[in-house]
Amino acid sequence: MAQEKDLPGGEVNNKRIIADYQKEYMSVSTIAEKNKISRQTVYNVLKANKVKVASKIGVECSWCGDIVIKFRSQIRGRQDHFCNMDCRNEFLRVFHENSSHFPHRVSYNVIAQVFPGLSEEHSIHYEDRNTRNNMLRNLKVFKSFQDHLDFHRGCVVTPVWDGRGK
Repeated sequence: MAQEKDLPGGEVNNKRIIADYQKEYMSVSTIAEKNKISRQTVYNVLKANKVKVASKIGVECSWCGDIVIKFRSQIRGRQDHFCNMDCRNEFLRVFHENSSHFPHRVSYNVIAQVFPGLSEEHSIHYEDRNTRNNMLRNLKVFKSFQDHLDFHRGCVVTPVWDGRGK
């Protein structure tokens, strides 16, 4: 790898800027704000170190391994990436059975003990948004994923089961 070029004065941590851009997928604006420098300075550091500045980049599909072109903002903060819904659904189906990777399986087992009507069509809601908190009072069950989504969008949706006994 080529030697990294410093800006005059050396006040900028070039390695950190490049890592934030390439590995953390941070935006130029976020990097500038974090380092208390201008966006132009960030662009200059990237350009001086021959880092390609692009809004779209290729990532590997977590299921099939194909390369998918996505916006940097779609990649940032996500562990898994998929080329289509079929890959995503198959990935979730397989890992749904492995509670260490997919913590919702533990919740299903906990709820099934007190709500015998639980099925795979139901969707679990976590009141504190912590998927590892499987205390009954933290859990609600919705009839479908659509009902769960509507609940998050502010619609009045009654859960089929509520761990708080309501």
